[in-house]
Amino acid sequence: MDQPPASSDRPVLPLQYAHPRTAADEQSNAEAAIMAGAALAGYRRYFRHTRDAVRFYGEFQSRRFARGTVDQICKGCGAPTANVARIDWRFVIPMRTMEFGMSTEGNRAFLQTHHSLCDECFRRTALRVQRFRRRRAGAIALGVIGVILLIQSGRMPSPIGSWCAVLSLGLVVLTMLFVKLILRPPPLPPALQHVVAGTFENISRIP
Repeated sequence: MDQPPASSDRPVLPLQYAHPRTAADEQSNAEAAIMAGAALAGYRRYFRHTRDAVRFYGEFQSRRFARGTVDQICKGCGAPTANVARIDWRFVIPMRTMEFGMSTEGNRAFLQTHHSLCDECFRRTALRVQRFRRRRAGAIALGVIGVILLIQSGRMPSPIGSWCAVLSLGLVVLTMLFVKLILRPPPLPPALQHVVAGTFENISRIP
């Protein structure tokens, strides 16, 4: 699982979007950056347009972790298994300063990866995913309450309005800390947490 896709399966780096070096060098550099886990903002430099970096990254990772590449070794406990799990990811590559647009669809996308995961590890992962979603919903609710209180505080008489403003800011800060410290890393076995430089969305079993 630590090898790039076979040559026949490799997505092709479009010449018209590459920097003026040889296509082979650009292809190898882009693939090596992905394999090394480079930050997406740094990997973007191999492309003239961010949308092409997004497309290449999605195609490369989808082929790298395609259904046919699973090794039948559970990524949770290391036991032999024929069960396969599919993970949905969302990833975003920041656009350059000079890239303007009214839509962000050009720099974000979804992809799927496939991995061996035994019944027990899948069950444990599914439970962690449920808890993860409940915590995420709670964090969103705190943030919404904080924003509402902040808006309403301007309409309240002093000192009630001042206290509401302080409370709302505290809730917003608490939400940010909650997201950073508790909702990361994703609720997956350690071996699968960083296979993609993106945000975990869902995991499902492949029949």
